[in-house]
Amino acid sequence: MEPKKVNRSSLPADPMEFAEFIGGGINSVRAAVSNSVARTINVLTNDAVRNKYEVGDDGALTLMTGVPKESFKEKAVNGAFDLATIALAAVGGPEGVLTSRGTKSTAIKAIDEVKAEAKAISKAAVEKNGTLNTGPFAGEGYPAVNGHSRKFTATERKAIKEQGYTLGCHTCGQKNPGTKSGNFILDHQPANALVPNGWPQTFFPHCKYCSASQGGIISGMKRQGILPKISK
Repeated sequence: MEPKKVNRSSLPADPMEFAEFIGGGINSVRAAVSNSVARTINVLTNDAVRNKYEVGDDGALTLMTGVPKESFKEKAVNGAFDLATIALAAVGGPEGVLTSRGTKSTAIKAIDEVKAEAKAISKAAVEKNGTLNTGPFAGEGYPAVNGHSRKFTATERKAIKEQGYTLGCHTCGQKNPGTKSGNFILDHQPANALVPNGWPQTFFPHCKYCSASQGGIISGMKRQGILPKISK
């Protein structure tokens, strides 16, 4: 009897959601845990369970029904493999899971492609617009009433997150911040390095790539002694 595929769960279509989904290694761990439980039941019940979960190269979780019985040797080998997957998830995180399943290269490549595209968009925007001034995608921003402080209030974070998801990063226009939290970075404009504390400033949403570029540009200008700064 040929195994048949049912209940196939595909990865999310959104690139960043896809990256997080793969990054968590959830399907590999789910398959390993489910198969370990089924294998234990089969040892005790003379192979009563004939289902098995598999994870494809695309990261999709598939339930296989009517699978052939495993020999004792196959139970031992496959059981050890599933336990290794669970252990690698705990110790090695996402890359551990993907490596154990032989899908690291495919999954990590997809994640890297998403990141590379976001970085390229940011780089082009930074080269064109710079990061030391308000970018072309900026909305009204939000007043930075506490000066240089990076202890942002919930109201400030909420306002910038909403502007970011509506208008995008003020420098490059990307509407996904690229951060693990899913929040945009609050960018002081003018940048803290350019003005004294207490100077009127406004927050605008920054993606993590434009924010990193800004930090690199400011550091480089400081080293060269060419950073313009307003004094009171």
